[in-house]
Parts: sequence; structure tokens; C-alpha cells
Amino acid sequence: MLEEFSESIRLCSHLQTLVIGGSVIPYQFFTPPQRETLILEQSGADIERIPDCIKDLHRLERLFIIGCPKLATLPELPRSLITLGVWNCESLETLVPFPLDSQIQNLGFPDCLKLSPEARTVITQLRSWQICLPGRYIPREFNHRAEGNILAICSNAAWFKICVVVSPKQKIGDEDVDGLLMCRIRINGCPTENFIFRFFFKIQSEHLFIFHSTLRRGDRQLDQYSEILFEFSASSPDIKIIECGVQIQTDRSGYRSCESLT
Repeated sequence: MLEEFSESIRLCSHLQTLVIGGSVIPYQFFTPPQRETLILEQSGADIERIPDCIKDLHRLERLFIIGCPKLATLPELPRSLITLGVWNCESLETLVPFPLDSQIQNLGFPDCLKLSPEARTVITQLRSWQICLPGRYIPREFNHRAEGNILAICSNAAWFKICVVVSPKQKIGDEDVDGLLMCRIRINGCPTENFIFRFFFKIQSEHLFIFHSTLRRGDRQLDQYSEILFEFSASSPDIKIIECGVQIQTDRSGYRSCESLT
């Protein structure tokens, strides 16, 4: 009945993937068998803390924490981390802010319903390509928003930060653990880009998804101020898109509003 890590985990200097499975695992989680993968599974007792020494795993790229209901905070994580997935950790409230040079590109916190406002801000303001967390409120920096699954803006920008709020139409069965969110972008009425967000969990409550899109700068349709239409859809008929938002970026790191382009 594993309740805490041993500090000796710091000796796993070549570890690339760490999977921590607690007592409340909602579905079977599969990880490809690799020499660099460590899987910690348990039932009954639960891990209450992850040791600070995890930040010393300098080759760790993927960390998954699943079904640990007593885990309330996350410590500083290694700068090498690319993917962080935290599923069904109902007591998780806080986390140590990520460093400015963080390499994390994919973050997921499905069903972590107690995340504090401060933790949510830390997560949503990261420059990661894909983010997921529970809730139905779009961050205020998304100054273009619309109810439903369609949003139109005027811009000649090529980089956008996009968000969408989804909700289950009804309780989804245990077999539905793999889904897709799709975004179709049209410029002046002409289809030009499609983006896909893949998720691997059952949506049982409202969740916010954030991801980035980069339109081709060489596309002649972007040479002038254009109407850009974002249309969202989900692969499952049981998932409803209730709101969407867009934040215009001047480049991959800065933002500007549609009005500043006029």
C-alpha cells in the first residue's frame, strides 16, 4: 500500500516516463513498455505528496498522475518535462509555478475540480500548445468570444490562442475514453486550416481546452485584413460545445487585440 515515494527515485537519472496510479483509476491506462518507463500502481492507500527531489530527474519528459484523491499539491517539476497529465486527483489545489523556460507543451488536469484560481492562472498562462482543465469560464485574456461553436473575427494575424468549453450532454459510458476536438478555420469564406485536439478521458463535467493555431503566413489570403471564421466540433455526439474564444497573437509569444490592427 504505497503512500509515499522514496527519495531514492532521484537515482533514476535516465527516467523518461513516470506513471503514478492511485486507488481511483477510472479506466485502464496503457503505457508502452520501455526501459525508461517507471509505473507505480496501487490500491487502497494513496500517495499524499510527491517528493521535491522529482525536480532532479533531468531527463523526465512525461509525467502522468492518475486517481490519487489525497494529493493536494504538486512540487517543482523538472525543466525537461514536456507532457504533464493529472487525472482524477480531486484534492489537488496548488502547484509550484513553472519556470519561465519551461518546455511543457501538453498539460491536462481533467476532473481536478479543486484547483485554486492561482493554480488555474499558472496553467492557462503557459505558452503550451495544448491545455485541458475543468471548468466553464474562459480566461479574460480571450477578448474575442462567442456562445456556441462558431466565432468570427477580423484580423490579418497568423497566430492565435484558441479556447473552447465543452460539456457532456449526458453521462458518458466507461468505454468512451478517446475523443477529438476539431477546429476548422475559414478565411474570407474559404477553408484553409484544420486543427485537432485529442483527449483520452471521459468528459463527465464542463472542461476548458486551450490550444494554439498557426496559419500559413505565405497564404495570400493573409496579406490583407480578413474575416476569419473558427468552427469547432467534437467527435462524440454526447459532447456539446457551449462557448469558444480567441486571443490574437502578434507572434508566438506576444498578444494584440483585433481593434489594434485597424
